[in-house]
Amino acid sequence: MSIIKEQTLEELRDLVVNSGLDGVLAIVILIVGLVLANRMTRILYKFLLRYIPKQSTVTIICIIFTLLAAMVVIALASIQVGLSPRPIIRLMIIGSFVVIGIILLIGPLLPTLPFKAGQMVRLGEYIGVVESTTLLNTRLRTFDGKVVYVPNRKILDDIIINYHHTKTRRIGIDIGIGFFEDLIKAKQVLEEIMIADPRVLTKPSPGTLVLTIGESTIQLGARCWVANENFWVTKCDLTEKIKLRFDCEGISFAFNQLDVHLHASHDPKGLNENTTQLCHQSMDKKNEAS
Repeated sequence: MSIIKEQTLEELRDLVVNSGLDGVLAIVILIVGLVLANRMTRILYKFLLRYIPKQSTVTIICIIFTLLAAMVVIALASIQVGLSPRPIIRLMIIGSFVVIGIILLIGPLLPTLPFKAGQMVRLGEYIGVVESTTLLNTRLRTFDGKVVYVPNRKILDDIIINYHHTKTRRIGIDIGIGFFEDLIKAKQVLEEIMIADPRVLTKPSPGTLVLTIGESTIQLGARCWVANENFWVTKCDLTEKIKLRFDCEGISFAFNQLDVHLHASHDPKGLNENTTQLCHQSMDKKNEAS
């Protein structure tokens, strides 16, 4: 009896050891396979994002990751359990098609943000560059160095301006000159400044317009197109050049002013005589009192 018990214990110990090693090996294979699948999909995501919109890229990556994970599970079942891979492959293919169908049906219905990391946007009162987005908020770095976390629910309910959806942008600089300045000369100077800047595009060509004639100014508008990435710097440089060039050309900028003109007016007939009489009467009264 003692010999039978010893043999049984040894068999149980061997079974536990062998099963434990198989279990650890299965876990290692599963973890390594999923990590490799994740790394591959990340690399592929960055590559596809250059040529395909973000929403379509996310859908493709989800499908590929699902297929890779299914392949890992099939390989694990074939090695560890010794099952025939054919029924497992069929089951995984059916499951993959179900997941792909759900992604394709639900994906377009999910709200998406109309921008991605690296783009300059205006979110409410803040303007800056998007650093990252999560399911809950968007991290925006403003041009004065602040980091703002904007809730996505607020972004979806507000007006968003994305400055990266177009390759070019129009610069508009409005200035006012006085009534007595040479209007034609001022327009020519503005056009020469814009044409001379190599960042200003030739098509559409730069132009100057007379916007309004106000109470103390003639408002001019300089308009030109530049590449999107050159917008802010070019606008600031053109504004400085306009000020310096107008000073050299003797063209004065208008400013709010009020001119008061005094004119000599004649008194009504007999007013001076009445005033003189009143003065004499007051002097007589003073003398009598004294």
